[in-house]
Amino acid sequence: MQQFIESLPACSLPAFVFNTYGMMNGKTLKLLSRWAGAKGFRVAHGFALHMPENYPSLIVGNMGNEQAPNPMELEQFHRFIDELDGLIGHFRQSGTIKTQPIKYGLASIFPAFPRTRARKGHG
Repeated sequence: MQQFIESLPACSLPAFVFNTYGMMNGKTLKLLSRWAGAKGFRVAHGFALHMPENYPSLIVGNMGNEQAPNPMELEQFHRFIDELDGLIGHFRQSGTIKTQPIKYGLASIFPAFPRTRARKGHG
C-alpha cells in the first residue's frame, strides 16, 4: 500500500483512510494518514474496522475473531460512514474541508512490524 500511495501524483484533494484488521489494528491508520499526507492529500477522516482474522497461526490457535465485527463495532462503522457523508456534503457545498479526529488506538504506539514477520511466524 505504501508503494501504491507513493506512486500517486501529488495533489491536494481531500481523502479518508480506512483499513480492516483481525486481532489488533496497530499503526495502519497512522501510517496511511502519514503516507497520504506526504503526497499532499488532506486527510479528513479515518476508520479501522475489526473483521475476522486472516492470519493462519491465529486462526489455528482459536483466535480468529469469527464474530467480528460485533454490533457495537458495526454501529461505530455506520457512524463513520454518516460522518464521512457529512464531510463530503460540506466539501461539495463550500469547497472547504472539515476534518474529524482519527482515533488511532493504543496499539498505534508500538513499532510497525516488518512484512517478513508473518513468514517467520509460520516457520
